[in-house]
Amino acid sequence: MKKTFLTITIFTFLAGVITSCKKDVNGDIIDPGNNNNMKALTISESFNWSTNKTIAVEIEGIPGAIQISRTLTLSNDGVVFFSMLLPINQNLSTTLVVPQTLNSLTLQYGSFEQVFDLTGGKIEYSFLPVVEE
Repeated sequence: MKKTFLTITIFTFLAGVITSCKKDVNGDIIDPGNNNNMKALTISESFNWSTNKTIAVEIEGIPGAIQISRTLTLSNDGVVFFSMLLPINQNLSTTLVVPQTLNSLTLQYGSFEQVFDLTGGKIEYSFLPVVEE
C-alpha cells in the first residue's frame, strides 16, 4: 500500500513538473539592458509630478444684508473638501488643495446648490442676483 501511494505521488509530481515547463512559442526575448542606471532615465520637463491641484475660491457676499448664516460646503460625490458657517454678507477668499483628477466641485449654501468646473483653477460666485434690463 505504501509502495503504491509513493509511486502515485512521484508520478503526480513528475507530471506536474513536466507540464508546467513550457517553451515560449513566440521566441521574442526582450533585453531590458542595464536597468539599474537611474542617471540614464530622462523625464520630460513638462511632466507634472503632483497628484494635487490648488483651486482659488472667491465668494462675494451681499453688502449690508441682514445677518443670515448658512453652512457653505464645497464637495464632490459626497466627499467634502471645505465647510464653514458663512454669513451671507461676508466675503470669502481661500484656496483648496484637491486631487488632480477632480473636474468639478459642488457649492452648497443652505438649500442653494451649483456645480463649478475646475478647469480654470478658480471658483467665483456672488450672492448678488444678476439683474437683466
